Amino acid sequence: MTFFVITWLNTLKAWWNGTTVGQEIDAAGAAALTELESIGPSDLENIAEAVATAILPGITSGAAVGEIIGAGITAAETAFKSASANVASTTVSTFVSALHNSVTAQASTVAATPATTDTPAA
Repeated sequence: MTFFVITWLNTLKAWWNGTTVGQEIDAAGAAALTELESIGPSDLENIAEAVATAILPGITSGAAVGEIIGAGITAAETAFKSASANVASTTVSTFVSALHNSVTAQASTVAATPATTDTPAA
């Protein structure tokens, strides 16, 4: 079974690397990483918090993804400027998309987790 999985993953990787979209996504991710690594940790944390704060209401209310991403991009552009960070628009959109995916997954987990009430021991 392991051989099959490894073969399948290698085939998928070869396909991805051979596609234009795969190469473009990988290049955008690498460029974003390089730009984000040049920003100090506390500034990057503040930027991430600003974006999360901007997108969370849309996620929890079920707004359209385009509206959520738009709010995140606006918040990110403002936060990057505030931190004097000079990043490309593709980095902003990659950063916001990644945060959107993360916050959406976390919000779904929280929504699916039943609330517990503390009951006093008898």
